[in-house]
Amino acid sequence: MARALLITAIDPEFIAARAQMQETGTEVDELGTVYTLGTFDGRHHTWDIGLIQVDQGNTRSGILTALGVTRLRPDVVLFLGVAGCLKPKDVSLGDVVAGGLVRGYERGKETDEGFQLRSESFSGAHRLVQAAHHVVHDDHWQRRVLKGRGKPRAVVGTIAAGEKLLNSERGPVREFLGKNVSDAVAVEMEGLGVVTAAHICGADAIVLRAISDNLADKDETDRGEWQPVAANHVAAFAFELLAVLRLPGSETAEPPVGAIPAAAATPAGLPPALQEQFAHIADTDSSLASQLSSALRFPPGAGRAVVMELITAPPQWLDGAGSLGWQFIGGMADLYEASDAASKAYERAARLGPQRPWRWLARAAASAAVAGDQARAAALLTEAHASAPDDVFVATYAATLRQDWAGLAELLDRTDVDSEEALTLDLYAAFALWQLGRFDEATARIAAVSTKFPERATALMVHAELLLARAVQDKSSDRMGDLQAALKLGIEARDRYHQWDGVAVRALLVACRAALAADDAETVLRLALGSELGGEATDQESSDPRVLTLASRAAILAGREDVQSGLQAKMRGTFSAALMDALRMKRANLKDPQVVEALGIAAALAVEPSEIFAVLFHLADVGAELPDRQLRLLADADPEMADVVAARASSARGDFVDAVDRLRRWSAASADASRALGHTHAQAGEIERAIEVFRKASDQFGLPTMLLDAVDVALAATDANRVLELVALVLTGLTRPDQIERLMPRRGPGPAT
Repeated sequence: MARALLITAIDPEFIAARAQMQETGTEVDELGTVYTLGTFDGRHHTWDIGLIQVDQGNTRSGILTALGVTRLRPDVVLFLGVAGCLKPKDVSLGDVVAGGLVRGYERGKETDEGFQLRSESFSGAHRLVQAAHHVVHDDHWQRRVLKGRGKPRAVVGTIAAGEKLLNSERGPVREFLGKNVSDAVAVEMEGLGVVTAAHICGADAIVLRAISDNLADKDETDRGEWQPVAANHVAAFAFELLAVLRLPGSETAEPPVGAIPAAAATPAGLPPALQEQFAHIADTDSSLASQLSSALRFPPGAGRAVVMELITAPPQWLDGAGSLGWQFIGGMADLYEASDAASKAYERAARLGPQRPWRWLARAAASAAVAGDQARAAALLTEAHASAPDDVFVATYAATLRQDWAGLAELLDRTDVDSEEALTLDLYAAFALWQLGRFDEATARIAAVSTKFPERATALMVHAELLLARAVQDKSSDRMGDLQAALKLGIEARDRYHQWDGVAVRALLVACRAALAADDAETVLRLALGSELGGEATDQESSDPRVLTLASRAAILAGREDVQSGLQAKMRGTFSAALMDALRMKRANLKDPQVVEALGIAAALAVEPSEIFAVLFHLADVGAELPDRQLRLLADADPEMADVVAARASSARGDFVDAVDRLRRWSAASADASRALGHTHAQAGEIERAIEVFRKASDQFGLPTMLLDAVDVALAATDANRVLELVALVLTGLTRPDQIERLMPRRGPGPAT
């Protein structure tokens, strides 16, 4: 591993240098000198770096340089700092000067004719000066700037070094320099000590400076905070120099132009599509790839915040990057479900002149739509369509935003698209077929995509969503098979997102919904709860309101009061918390008037049709009056759920004929209505009819757990022979321990609730 000693004099220089490396710790020598240690991935070497701050003056800098070289035995020594400008026509504020030559101006002889300079001069080490020329001509160094200003330039030139702090362009020292060191571009106070000490110790060294003042206006430039700006510029130049530098005797084969080291080539945990994008960036712009690699080193769970910050407040290296960089960052934002940020990144990519910019405008429009900004989506799509009205990508996004599912399903042209674009188009086509109710075609399309791209989480997730939709909308020939497959695919997609530190909430939701539809409340709790409640979800997942809602329903279904208590603390003020509170009262005393009041509070918080259904069902169960407004909302959104609620209300009044009539409208095609019908018959005392409904529904909908309802009815009727008959039947269809546990002897009287 190569070693570098980096030397700075003042705080802004030290801070800027430290920000460019991966800090690993500190060391303190016998004299108390503090070395800040770090690493940096260059094109040819991974550098071990020791960074020290020497304060101002050539004497002190020389002594500490000698100490550092003796201790660390570095391959190169770089002094990086700020300087005053001696030639405003050649360099400006923020520009970098690489010291091909450092000339001292203090040493000389006093004569009758005046002071005669006997200048000490040291050239920068040959390989470092050559590398500096390369960096100057390349311009990639500017992309390493973290907190810069403008677009700085760089030159290789002469630097004057002395012990005086200049604050005037007309003072005697300035005039002396103009006459005696006329080739100097910049003036400073430490460089001569550094290169002298490095030369004595046998180390290669170079002085790098960025212009922070023009001498005459030093106070003004100080107020303009040009020191930290210049310090960031020179730090960027210094680390680009390390990135391109190759030491003699290296066994590393010469990489192709634009290549970067394997350690920086692919940030850890990128999904395949972004890996491919990053590899393309590495082939075309090694400096940008290195910057991205450094920026994307973050602790688990911090990815979304890092990417959002890059897009909303881009550092100079990203601000000046081309379209490829912004395409990649947009993909990262999509990975973290930051749709608004992704839209801005894609639009930026489109404005920077890529091939087919209209496709990136269309992507920006789609992300804006997902973020809920329909006006922005429409404006971007209009612009994209004006540029390329016949482009299949633009047409796909346009049809999606118009919800023209029939038109979208017919967009089958795959010419002039790469494999990644074809994947996107197939996903949209499958979604269109799904919306048209053509579930088998949609599932076949997405299954083919999942087979072709088995590593893609998005394909797995959409496949799971399609299978779930087919099952719950009773379009499946194997309902339980579809639900189990959706659960499995949803968990696989979640695990992929976890592997990439992405946001897995959408995948988690489809897995939990599939488990709930399969009456598997315990699996929902395992997936949706955080570790503090014994689950697998990350903090972000377990605190998502949608996940919390599913977890609360599962806790209610499983009778897990311990979990309900833990969830309620997280969900205080939400619908689910209010409903759990009401159901706790209901279980304690069905006739308690406070139950209706608590359910009324939950009803006021209910928004989604499923929430309205839940609270109305329990209100009906206790014989309370149902609020007309929410009944109408439920009837408009889902007539079946509205009839189930009305049937429950009729049963509570003893009107079982009306209840059965309402439920029979839906039971032939709905597992939920069939279950409600069976319990209505049982409540009416029609035990055999109830058991028959459950047995028929179990076969029709592929739900062996429906037989457990039949067991409960037989137990409540104390029909032991019927119970044994049903248990023998049900055991052939159950596979999960929690299902079988329901058949075990109960400690209390009556059926399980």
